[in-house]
Amino acid sequence: MSDEMVRFQLRIPESLRRHLAESAGLQHRSVNQEINARLVASFGDISDLPPLPVPPPVSEKRTVQSRLNALEDAVARLEAAKG
Repeated sequence: MSDEMVRFQLRIPESLRRHLAESAGLQHRSVNQEINARLVASFGDISDLPPLPVPPPVSEKRTVQSRLNALEDAVARLEAAKG
């Protein structure tokens, strides 16, 4: 793996941790190596994947949210007018 390794904290149920530890032991590797192997297997060759979409800037999110709020208010007023 040519990517820089980073530390990543993960919360999982104890039963899953035990299962991973048992599987790692059977494969003669650490739990960390087991998790890495399983993730790589699930994604395949990630160099072939298209890049993940970049989320909009926070200011754009606020604009979209304010428009959504305005539409919801308009719908509520129309429903109340029907009423």
